[in-house]
Amino acid sequence: MSAQEDEKAAPTWRFLWELKIAAQSVTDVYVSLSLLGGHYVRVAPKDFLDAINDMQAVSATHVHPKRFQFTMENSVLWVHSSMMPRKRVSAPPDGNAA
Repeated sequence: MSAQEDEKAAPTWRFLWELKIAAQSVTDVYVSLSLLGGHYVRVAPKDFLDAINDMQAVSATHVHPKRFQFTMENSVLWVHSSMMPRKRVSAPPDGNAA
């Protein structure tokens, strides 16, 4: 199995900025929707980038995914899944630890 075939079989988690760069160079974007049982919905690259920008604009009040699994083939971007950021647990202040 070649490295390219291996990437298609198991996409790795990649950052939002990588997804935005990939979306700028394709003709179509297909996004997986769990609401539709995992089927993909086609979105124009410009509309997809606008949606990401809108999502980032409200990030102060609405947490959004930071990592994504996606692949590119034949000038088409396939977005398979997203990962929400992990909650950070803060350490207890000095003097309050048991």
